[in-house]
Amino acid sequence: MAAAVLIAMTAACSAHGAAPAAGGSSSSGSGKVSVVASTDVWGNVVSQVAGERAGRNVTITSIITNPDTDPHSYEASSRNQLALSQANLVVKNGGGYDDVVHTMLASSDNTSAVVLNAVKLSGKRAHDGELNEHVWYDFPTVQKVADQVAAALSRADPGHRTTYQQNAKACVSKLRVLEGVES
Repeated sequence: MAAAVLIAMTAACSAHGAAPAAGGSSSSGSGKVSVVASTDVWGNVVSQVAGERAGRNVTITSIITNPDTDPHSYEASSRNQLALSQANLVVKNGGGYDDVVHTMLASSDNTSAVVLNAVKLSGKRAHDGELNEHVWYDFPTVQKVADQVAAALSRADPGHRTTYQQNAKACVSKLRVLEGVES
């Protein structure tokens, strides 16, 4: 059931059916925006907000790409560390799910990257018993992440602000249909 919801969510956000770009490179100084997502799920959200700019002007690197990988015991590579050290935007799950990203960021010299933490954006707290670290199943949280990705991409690439905002709005509209909020 959970896998079906995740597949539906990813498909709903997909404007063009595209998978997130992987293996991105540094964009510092090149006029491009480099984004690192902790997982393919968040990389897909970024890809949908970036739209046609993904892969061209917005490079997206997802660290954990295999759904069978345990993020709690993931061992990062030097390639992961390099991508994070050069990222303009980092999207992580948070809540203890992908601590490897926090550890790598702390050990890098990248102090200028915008870091979006989905758990923090959700507003849910572990001590209240309302936090499930798998916040990508919570569509309102995905909406908050998509909106914040659009805002971050717009700051980094202001010439395409409207594109990012429209893509985030389209993604959110499709999520609302899945929730049964809109028809």
